[in-house]
Amino acid sequence: MSDALIDALEKHDSDLTAALKTIVTAEVRVVIDDSDIVGLNLDDTKITDEALEKLVDLKKLRWLGLVRTGVTPEGADKLRKALPNCAVLV
Repeated sequence: MSDALIDALEKHDSDLTAALKTIVTAEVRVVIDDSDIVGLNLDDTKITDEALEKLVDLKKLRWLGLVRTGVTPEGADKLRKALPNCAVLV
């Protein structure tokens, strides 16, 4: 299974915001406050644990939806440890 976020990052020269905008489909999936991403709903996307490594620098992220994705419980736990102030919903 290819990872949608990794593919989008390659297409957008590693611009995380641009890549995220290409893989989300609902009206409100990215919540931005003062140019920081604080909420991100990636439910029903084809992301995997590999993509989570690209999110660890979003230190102001407070919630992340990962329902019905290719993310494993181990990947979600690793992200929770990297972003302890973020509610990771799987």
